[in-house]
Amino acid sequence: MRSGGSAAAVLALVLAAAPAAHAGAGAAAGTAGDTCPSTVILAGRGSEQNHVTYPDGPLARYSNGWEGEAVSNLFTFTLAEHPEILDDGTTQIIGITDEHYPARFPLPKSVADVTPAVLVESAQLTADSVIRSFTGGQTQVDDWEATTGCRPDYITVGYSQGELPMPGVQRDLAAEGRLRGVLAFGNPLHHVPGARGFPGVPRDVPSLDYCVPDDVVCDTDVRSAFLALTDPEDEGAHAYYFEDAAAGSPSAGDRRVADTLADWISR
Repeated sequence: MRSGGSAAAVLALVLAAAPAAHAGAGAAAGTAGDTCPSTVILAGRGSEQNHVTYPDGPLARYSNGWEGEAVSNLFTFTLAEHPEILDDGTTQIIGITDEHYPARFPLPKSVADVTPAVLVESAQLTADSVIRSFTGGQTQVDDWEATTGCRPDYITVGYSQGELPMPGVQRDLAAEGRLRGVLAFGNPLHHVPGARGFPGVPRDVPSLDYCVPDDVVCDTDVRSAFLALTDPEDEGAHAYYFEDAAAGSPSAGDRRVADTLADWISR
């Protein structure tokens, strides 16, 4: 399920005030067999992408399934471009689970569905998701490591609201020398004072904050808001990250992200 254009427009306003707080979440998948991975991709999914993705898809061997559609599209494309990066079994994708990061941002599907009760419930679910995200990433790492006994390096990948669980865990992993890279796309913290540019990440840790033109969440202006709110399919640019790339038609920016991610994994 995508987060739509209107949802993205509202998300940009709601999350602009969210602090870059500590992140974390609960246990995910174990290791492949009895071998610890050398690298874990800690993935934060976008709003309402709350189904376990593609159990028979190209990531099934490497992922717990909680990375969400957009991150899954990114890795599907990256694997097509760089098939060697996961084949040796030393890298695993762990999406932060719904138990620890709900990724909720429900909005009425039509004007007819808008009632005070619906709006109140939506606000409550969104607030709960944002608040819980602040500890979601770190407890995900803590619980997984306690379960498996593994202490790998990490690359964080956050899409949209899925970047909110990351700042705290990025700081902690960087302090331990175990943060290999930081990637965000459609990032609601992109323009937030004090949060832009991954302030808790040391300069020697590579990072990339990818924003496509007219994404109302990270390229926020009158034009992007208008395009998101008036799109007849209720989908703005924010909703389509790596969708064309996974289907075989990547942009130059998509290729840059995939090449960068592959480089970090192969180090």
